[in-house]
Amino acid sequence: MFRLRKRVSIAVADLQQLGVLVSACAHLAGLAGCRDTRPTVPLGVYVRRHQIEVNPLQIGRTDTAEWQTIAVSDCLHLRSAEPGTVEFVLVVVRDNLHSCTIEGTARGRGSLFEWVPPDEDRAIVEEVQQRSWPCRLRLRFLEKEIAVEDVDDHCRTFYCGVRASADARFDLRSRTQAATACEEAPTPDLDAAERMAEQFLGGLPSRR
Repeated sequence: MFRLRKRVSIAVADLQQLGVLVSACAHLAGLAGCRDTRPTVPLGVYVRRHQIEVNPLQIGRTDTAEWQTIAVSDCLHLRSAEPGTVEFVLVVVRDNLHSCTIEGTARGRGSLFEWVPPDEDRAIVEEVQQRSWPCRLRLRFLEKEIAVEDVDDHCRTFYCGVRASADARFDLRSRTQAATACEEAPTPDLDAAERMAEQFLGGLPSRR
């Protein structure tokens, strides 16, 4: 019985030591015998070009009532941050120019990175909804693409237009050197919209 207890004690000690080593490997990559299991983050600007349908008034057209098809681009800008984190800017454009814009610092969670909103944004939403707001945005770095996932569609309630969703996929081959790509999301022709509003509605509030 004594020998059995001793063997069990040794086995427990071995497992505890292994747990310490695994923990150390997760935080200190490059040491002999340790393999970094965190996903590789390919920094840069990624662009996904696609087409959407828009109401002609959104782009300043008054010569037709038919919805128009226009080309737009989604954008994901990944920047370096502290170890185990990545800074990002996400711009997604959907039908009728409804869009999502989210930026922040995502933290490593095993095989993915996860972002949660800042406390001030969370306070605004929870005050309106009168319940907790479980917004989480995940970045998965796959073999050929980067997948952005709005877990259970909670983040879109604050960061997206009615027709938009923060879910997106970016081909790794779409990386570009244009550092301002995420700032070039298409917007309606506001000057034309103001002219029409002046004619039919008596004008719009100043956008400056």
